[in-house]
This record gives sequence, structure tokens and C-alpha cells, in this order.
Amino acid sequence: MFSSRFSFIAVAAILAAQLRADCLNQVAQFNPQDRTFAANLSNLPILSPTLTDTKKQTAFLVVPVPKSAVQQALNEAYPLLAQKPTLLPLPKSLNFPEGMHPVLATIGLNNDIRQGALQIDGPLRQSSTTVPFVGTGTSNTPFNAPLITYIGGTQDSRDAYLAGVVPALVSTTVGGIQAAVGGFIPKSAAYQSDGISPDGKQLFSSNAKFALLPNEVSGPGLYPEAVDMSFTSESRPRYTLQQLKNMINQPFILNSPFNGLAITTCQRNTYFFNNATTQVEWRSGNVTFGTAASRPGVSPGALQKAGGDGAGGYFGVQGFSACAQSVGFNTLGGQGCEEAARQVYREAL
Repeated sequence: MFSSRFSFIAVAAILAAQLRADCLNQVAQFNPQDRTFAANLSNLPILSPTLTDTKKQTAFLVVPVPKSAVQQALNEAYPLLAQKPTLLPLPKSLNFPEGMHPVLATIGLNNDIRQGALQIDGPLRQSSTTVPFVGTGTSNTPFNAPLITYIGGTQDSRDAYLAGVVPALVSTTVGGIQAAVGGFIPKSAAYQSDGISPDGKQLFSSNAKFALLPNEVSGPGLYPEAVDMSFTSESRPRYTLQQLKNMINQPFILNSPFNGLAITTCQRNTYFFNNATTQVEWRSGNVTFGTAASRPGVSPGALQKAGGDGAGGYFGVQGFSACAQSVGFNTLGGQGCEEAARQVYREAL
């Protein structure tokens, strides 16, 4: 039986991005009993990132998806909840396309993950898909609904697949956030450099898959696609940093068994962008959602089918990359949703 203290592994793997060697976990000393880590985030809410080092930041993209498809993805991701998370009206200041709702696609590397005396020995690759501005059905308070997270080890791991097994299992069963073991390209960085574009910009890419039937020995295995990203730097961001921080720091709605007939239990996973090491870089690019983008599946899901090209492609998205300090509060069992929303640190917004 897993120790409850390992619940921090599950949630940590969900929200982290790539860590810089010079971006250390600076919040653990103030929150010794909470799950903390340092994350280099690349958020492309369909924005655009400006990368200076492919091994030092994570990609976070905001993807406009038709509202009907987003609601269907929520229904797929929360099959056991009688009351599904529902989409809320978006702030007019976002100036979001009519009939669309944001989906946050994140891909990166978690490192320096701690909770008390427990730490993870080495980094974890991760990818997650979440939906901000969702409601519980009983209030209009905005929350994040995590759809799925994929977790795996790096080239430094003895076995990249096994390195993700316990974190994914604990995340799902103890943390209330659905996770599965993933396969990643590149294996040990948030994303890789793909050369120079015709307009002279550095190109970057990253890929995450569901490791359904992995085969690290002879090669061929069963790896349904989850998220593909390609992006470059952006000098004219579509969103402000405050808007993005507000989206990222909305508390998470937990899945079953923490919610059932009604949605009452959430969890705060707070990112702080206050340190000198934050180094925000704006990004823009493309996201492709595969069959495993909203749940660990092999058949086309709602996000893939709604893509502009009919194959999960979403183009011209924007976001950012940065180093964040993250604290996961109440990682064992969560807390009341409205209470969690009230207790989000204003310094993080």
C-alpha cells in the first residue's frame, strides 16, 4: 500500500515544466510539508514562446477549441462524476474567438520535487492537458479541470517507463488527478531545437505519447499520440502575464473518488513567477492533439476530432515559457472548492 506522503509525486508530475539548473526550488523552505518544485513553464494558450535554451524551459500553450468539443472532453475525462465540470463564460478581456474555449497544453520537465523529507531522485518528463474557466455546476467560481497527465523518466532513469509508474498511479488513486505513463521526445528536456525558420527564428518542438504498450528494448510498441508542439519566439504576445497566471492558478477540480454526485473537492497548485530567475519568454506555434490528448485512449477523442485540419491540429496558438516556483497545497484529499479559490495567493496572480 502506498504511503499517503507519496501523493505529492502524483500532483507534482501534473503541473511541472522543465527545470533550469540555475532555477532551484526556492519555496520548499517556506512550505516544508507541502509538495513543492521548481518548474520552467512554457504556456502556449496559443501564445508564442521565445526560447534561449531548449533544456531550460517548459512549454505551456493556450489552445482555442470549439466549446462543444471541450465540454465533450470534460465528459470523457470525468466519466464517473454525476455532475460534470461545465464551461463558464470567459472574461471579455481575453478577447477569445467566438464559440471557442481555452485548453492549456503543457509539456516539460519536473525537477527538485520535495515534500518534507521525501524527494524524487531525478527529474520526470511530463505533459498535461487542462481546461480553465470551468464551474462546478453550483457556482460561477472559475476552476481548472485537469483532463490527463502523462509522466515518464528521462535518459538518466534506470527505466524511463518504470520511473513514471508509481507517480502516475498515485496521482490517479491518491491525488485525484488522472495520470498515465508517457513516452516523450526529447527524453531529457522539455523540448528540442529544430533549426531556424525562414524568417530567422529558432524553431522548437516536443512530443508526448501514452505508453500503452512500451518497448524500450527492440523499438516497436503501442504509443497513442497525446500532444505534439512546435513553436518559436514571439515579440507581440496575445495575452498578458497576469491573464496567464490567473488561468494557471485556478484550483484543480479533482476526479473520483474525491468527487462523485457533486463537485465539492479541489486542490490548489500554485505557481509563483516572482523571482529574478523567472525569465518569461513569449511563444507562438502549433499544437496537435492526438487520440490520447484528453484521456488515455486509442480512438479519436473530442479534442482531436475538433482540430482545424480534422486531425487534431490547432495553429497560431500562443503562450510563454518561464521558471516558476510551485506549491501544491492539501495534496492529500484536497479541500473545499470555494475555500481553495478564496485561498489562492494574491502574490501568484
